[in-house]
Amino acid sequence: MTMQRELSYERLNARRLANEDTFPDILRLRARRCTSWLEPAEKAMASRDYDAAFIFYWIAFNAAYAEGGAEVFVTGRGKGETEEREDYLDKIIALDGEGTVYDALWTHSDAKTTMHIRFGGLYGLRNQLIHEGTTWSDLGSLQQVEDGTRDMASVVPLFIKLMMDNPDADWGTAYYPLVPEPVPVSRPRMAAWDERAYEGLEAKRIANQDRFPDILGLRAQRCISWVGRAEREMGKNHPDYDAAFIFYWIAFNAAFADGSSDARSDIRKRNDFLDKIIALDGEGTVYDAISEAIWMKFADPIRSLLYNKFVFQPFWNHLNGLPEEKPWGVRFYRDVDIVYRALLDKKAKIILLKLFERLYVLRNQLVHGGATWKGSVNRAQVEVGARIMAFLIPPFIELMMHNPRANWGRRLLPPVEDSHEQ
Repeated sequence: MTMQRELSYERLNARRLANEDTFPDILRLRARRCTSWLEPAEKAMASRDYDAAFIFYWIAFNAAYAEGGAEVFVTGRGKGETEEREDYLDKIIALDGEGTVYDALWTHSDAKTTMHIRFGGLYGLRNQLIHEGTTWSDLGSLQQVEDGTRDMASVVPLFIKLMMDNPDADWGTAYYPLVPEPVPVSRPRMAAWDERAYEGLEAKRIANQDRFPDILGLRAQRCISWVGRAEREMGKNHPDYDAAFIFYWIAFNAAFADGSSDARSDIRKRNDFLDKIIALDGEGTVYDAISEAIWMKFADPIRSLLYNKFVFQPFWNHLNGLPEEKPWGVRFYRDVDIVYRALLDKKAKIILLKLFERLYVLRNQLVHGGATWKGSVNRAQVEVGARIMAFLIPPFIELMMHNPRANWGRRLLPPVEDSHEQ
């Protein structure tokens, strides 16, 4: 498809600011979140970083309709992510009275069918990047990623414009709404970031890749490439912690992903991976890093994250009226007590598992469009999350390379033939 950019971030954001007082609450929230992610997307496009641009455009798109599809596994109730997306696209086509989207995108007589087919393909590309962690910059050199990114760059701004043109339409509900009480935004004390691990990890990977089995060689390359991309964001004069956190999580996910995007399966694989890392840590490499993070370098930030209800999944389930086996508050304070005792007893495994439970909620808020890019509401926990991931993910990768004979799982999405992955 040949598509041209119709709207820029600046034009859409100016329109939003001029009209948001007339928007209902849900549209005001969605418009703010959607337009905010267009800014980093356009910057990534300008530097031809199509991997990052695609991810940011998809988050902007997701923010337009997400109602908790990724969290449905908690109760088995509600729509899944695919059904939410298809319902939203149907609504866009129905509201496109002047043919703005139709004229800009496709000349096919059945725009609805064409759009669903194309976004099905784009969703597969999204899963390769976010869930599989396909190597950064290698996949970005492929024509399919550039084409997909340009498609998103053309359609997403038009979708947002169409939403703002139709404020009385039903734009659903947000799984992560703005809560009545403000999220604490005080920033825990942390030293300036100075942890650059990419070059050392990449040198070690290249020196040892001949003795790695295929699956470890592929996982190491993918993980390390995204660590490098994350460090570019962390090393800026004004770090982009949202982008850095997302890229570190992709690096983490690439260590154990097998192509599935099912949330329950993803959680199980994550916990299995963390168990394996701890079991293999004979020399205490990871334990030392965790210990330093928990009890020295990031003691206050980690406590602030573990004691924060806004990264506690049952709190959001309660806010959305989902059934509860026990009141979320009871579960939260029981969880806090477990964390408190683990901190006293220095049980790193418990802390690690609980920490990644909280970080996973933060990941969902960002990746599924439940937060504004560089928004002030969750600024403290995003920075804390990015800094913790920057400190912990490199030792995980190093331990994997130190244990090449361990079972590092399987993959369902092999490298594309014309990529540079080795």
